[in-house]
Parts: sequence; C-alpha cells; structure tokens
Amino acid sequence: MAGPPGPATFCTLLTALYRHEAQLPEAADKAVKERFLRDYAAAAPRVEAEAPPALAAAAHTYLGAVARILSAMAAAGLDYRKVPAGTLAPLLFDPSVKAAGNQVLAYSETTCHYDIVNP
Repeated sequence: MAGPPGPATFCTLLTALYRHEAQLPEAADKAVKERFLRDYAAAAPRVEAEAPPALAAAAHTYLGAVARILSAMAAAGLDYRKVPAGTLAPLLFDPSVKAAGNQVLAYSETTCHYDIVNP
C-alpha cells in the first residue's frame, strides 16, 4: 500500500516532467512541440497529486496553470493569437500563480536538487 504524498515521489515526477520538456529539440517541428506541451498537461495532475501537504496548494495552482496555458497553446497550433481572448492573461499575470510558481521552483531546488529554470 502506498503512503501519503511526499517529497520522494513528488521530486521524481516533477524532475521527470521538466527533464522531458527540456529534451524538446529547438528544431522540432510543430507537431512534436505540440506533443511536448500536451505531455506536460497530461502529466501535471499526477505530479500535483504527489505534492507533499505543505506544497500541495502551490503545486496545484502553479502546475495547473502551466498545464492550462500549454494546453491552450497546443490547441491553438502554437499561435497565441488563436487562443480565445481572456484565456492566457489571467493565468500569466495572476500574482497567486507567480507566488505558487516561486514556491514550487524553490522546493525543486532545495528539496529535489533540480533547478527547473536552469537545468
């Protein structure tokens, strides 16, 4: 039987998610880029679910927002102009998303020993 969410599983999943995204080749075609964005969106709920209790709310806010942004971009064929108006701005400029992101990034560096921004 598995225990409650905790650092080990969360760190494993979080770093795997971001390492996968970091493998996206610059020269990848549009279909590959869209697939990578969808991969993130599909994996985010599992990563969120494994967040330790002290980080759970921040992980849900941040990873959920990023997943929604990336899903919208993939659905729009990577053209932000085709994303329905009012979809991205609330997520991109919401101070609570930024604060949650800072918490997840700090946790990743200090506990998971993985720098998401500069892998």
